[in-house]
Amino acid sequence: MAKISMASLAAKYNDFMVPAMKVKAGGFDLIGASEYGVESVDLTLSQSAASAAVIKLTNVYDLEKRSFVSDISDFILGEMIEVEMGYGSSLTSLFYGYVDEINYELSENPSVRVTAVDVRRMMMGSKKSNISHQVKSYSEAFNEVIKVYNPVYKTKDVDPTDKLETDCIIQNGSDYDFIKEELCRKANRDFFVHAGKLYFKDISAELFYTVEMEWAKDFISFQRRASFQDAVIRIMGQDTDKKEEVEAEVKVKSDDKQKKLVKNETTEMDAAVEDNSDAKKIAEHKADEMKKQARQATGVCIGVPEIQPGGRVKIKKGDSKLIDGTYDIIEVKHSFSGDGYRTTFEVGGWKR
Repeated sequence: MAKISMASLAAKYNDFMVPAMKVKAGGFDLIGASEYGVESVDLTLSQSAASAAVIKLTNVYDLEKRSFVSDISDFILGEMIEVEMGYGSSLTSLFYGYVDEINYELSENPSVRVTAVDVRRMMMGSKKSNISHQVKSYSEAFNEVIKVYNPVYKTKDVDPTDKLETDCIIQNGSDYDFIKEELCRKANRDFFVHAGKLYFKDISAELFYTVEMEWAKDFISFQRRASFQDAVIRIMGQDTDKKEEVEAEVKVKSDDKQKKLVKNETTEMDAAVEDNSDAKKIAEHKADEMKKQARQATGVCIGVPEIQPGGRVKIKKGDSKLIDGTYDIIEVKHSFSGDGYRTTFEVGGWKR
């Protein structure tokens, strides 16, 4: 995906002057047509966990009737809702999920708190043992697993994988773990969900914007942190046709300039690995996850819908050696309240 500057976003959103937000159900804006007020809407969007929307409603109680107002019945458990944020009439869909929890509070200021989550929460709750998937590829297995969740997502984007030597894959555990630990790891794929769309994509795919941000101009704060990581990942398997062992090795370092100590070696045998290419894919996938853990950063800026998990931010004019670079976004929090619209982002992994 292309790069986009904060200057071009300011032009798109009229200098970020009029923050706007909608909460929809069945295509209708629930907030605009209601009597209650919205104190805040907080979205936590993640690349590796279920995304969530927390909506706090006020002016929800009729003191004379001693009851909550009827309008709050717009929100019922299991209802699919969509949250859009942006400025003026230019809004972007950021979340799509089902109402998972409703909390009614009687206090000095009665309120209702609605929590919605995306399809991944449901996938994590499934429990399966020794399920046989009769498929010819990992991508076909992915499509088979997610078809039952069709009511909880909108669309999907799946990169096809190579044909397997076997026609059967065994699943043990939740659907989410099966996709992440079995299919993604062995097919070198990423799985994540954004605004109702499911992605099963090549790990190197660039799907979202890289937002360019300049220090003292485009963001409020930015913190980068690195932890020591010096490891070797070795994946081994067996080529049954040639009756010989196959293996691949990948090195992982937090920083090329770090001191050399003792390498932490990890060796794994994998029955599904039948050639060096399979072993390489699994090793690289593990290395990528380790780099994300060792290289992290946090940033805060004015609300920017284009900042999304799976995308990137490029920091400029901070410090050419220590700060400047391109960072992979793994989690984003979009907060909308009476104080305005703000975005906080977490990154894992970076490059100069």
